[in-house]
Amino acid sequence: MEARIERVWTPRIAESGDAAEASEVNAWVIGDDEEVIVIDPGEDAAGAALRELREEIGAVAERSAVLGLLDDYPTRSGYVITPVVVRLGDRQRLTPNPAEVAELHRITFRELDVEPRFLTIPESSRPVIQLPLMGNFVYAPTAAVLYQFAELALRGRQTRTVHFEQPVFAWR
Repeated sequence: MEARIERVWTPRIAESGDAAEASEVNAWVIGDDEEVIVIDPGEDAAGAALRELREEIGAVAERSAVLGLLDDYPTRSGYVITPVVVRLGDRQRLTPNPAEVAELHRITFRELDVEPRFLTIPESSRPVIQLPLMGNFVYAPTAAVLYQFAELALRGRQTRTVHFEQPVFAWR
């Protein structure tokens, strides 16, 4: 059986996508239906995350650096994101692969310790989550993953996020 992961996340955030499109909608775009991470035969989500970290941003980590998985997040475009939390060494130099990564953002725990905003939209009864980061707003699925990570890592709370909606522009 083959599983798909739309994007892999760590406490340091790597994002890919069309930067011009991202600035037009005032949000960060994560992948698309054409660009997904596929778990190779004999590989699990953690193995795929470690491989992708190496391929996309030059991060090298052993299996023992995997701290765990957050909740799967099913997207409106039909994929399931499996967030893998990996601790990278402080001195590790990250080098984004320009063919894979448009921008690389380092966000500190202090910056991540923000209150989310919850929006209502007529297209769904579920709340749209928004996180104010780096002078911008980040939406689900990214916001849902980061919020769950912050709740656990910074506040010690187990918070579920599968009920958070994505904004309509992310439904394609």
